[in-house]
Amino acid sequence: MKRNHFWPLFALMVVIQVIVCNFAPPVPYMTVSILPALILLLPIGFHTFQDLLLAFVAGILVDLLSDGIPGLNVAALLPVAFLRRSITILVFGKELYARDESVSLEKHGTLKLSVAILIVQFIFFIIYIFIDAAGTRTLWFCLLWLVLSMATSYPVAFLAASCLTKKNKSGWN
Repeated sequence: MKRNHFWPLFALMVVIQVIVCNFAPPVPYMTVSILPALILLLPIGFHTFQDLLLAFVAGILVDLLSDGIPGLNVAALLPVAFLRRSITILVFGKELYARDESVSLEKHGTLKLSVAILIVQFIFFIIYIFIDAAGTRTLWFCLLWLVLSMATSYPVAFLAASCLTKKNKSGWN
């Protein structure tokens, strides 16, 4: 199946992530990130190496073009890319890979897509916060940071995912 609209939207959303990191942080210790959802929605035909490579490129672009710790997004995004296949099989089933289909909001529904996004965001933010706090913050502060980041990032990531999984005019996903 063709997803001609995927790559321009993917690039646009990485640019939007850079803009959010630079100009629109809600509060200093609340992180908004759509990168985990973008990696989750990569084409199913991608192998783990390709997932890791694209996660590295997207993460390093965001790190280098935004005000943050260089390598932080990369370090948090690579485990998401490494676990992407397992997460998609867990949430959407093996049929997705057997049919070489892409994740679709219309086909898989809001609940499954939400669960998958929340899983990848949880993995991303646990690593992100653990590295960024690096023993300088209390557990309760880090848990609050995690909850606030998940709560603010989920709606934005779901909106991005719904744009990336939307069918184009020809009906092909």
